[in-house]
Amino acid sequence: LASAALAWLERVAARDAKHGDAARLKNYGFFLEAPAPRAVDALRPYVAQAADGFAKAKSRYLAWSVSYAFAEHAAFFARVEELVGARGAFEVQIHEPRTALLALAEKHGAHRAIAEKLKKMHTRCAKHLDGGGASGARLHDTIWRALAEYFGATYERWAQLARLCYAYELEPPAAEVAQIALALTPHASGAGGGGGADHYRPADTIFSVFKRGR
Repeated sequence: LASAALAWLERVAARDAKHGDAARLKNYGFFLEAPAPRAVDALRPYVAQAADGFAKAKSRYLAWSVSYAFAEHAAFFARVEELVGARGAFEVQIHEPRTALLALAEKHGAHRAIAEKLKKMHTRCAKHLDGGGASGARLHDTIWRALAEYFGATYERWAQLARLCYAYELEPPAAEVAQIALALTPHASGAGGGGGADHYRPADTIFSVFKRGR
């Protein structure tokens, strides 16, 4: 049963590029929390498989969330990063001029714009992962904290590239951005409900039978 359920989860998640990893996180997380799999020796290989699937889905979800919420920053600095590797920092402005960075900063880099994008990312994370109940709350809390840390590190790298290639300081600074992200406490008012295009709520986790120990 466990083998079939894990295989089915991967098949279903693979059909939805946008929400597949959210489905993996919810279902693998539920399976890993259930007492029955950990108590049965025969299920230990599936626990390890679920843990590996959860870790991989988490990594992909963090990267996707940041690139989705901060699409303009992510695309620009991905090009800059590639140019640094291929041609060196001194040649970056030949291919990505300083005016492009200034336009990015003016349109998408103000404190208010960054804070708003972070709020939307937090709300999207809640809609994807917190389907209600203690299990959903714990999953959202775990992933949001990891996401805040991941974004902080990503933004710091963007700031490093801006300094290295353009002698420019991103605003707000990375330390302030990290504070904004961490201040978004999970399960703030309205975070877990609603619908919309970004909402993903599977009918139920496919592993609920293990939660009951059957």
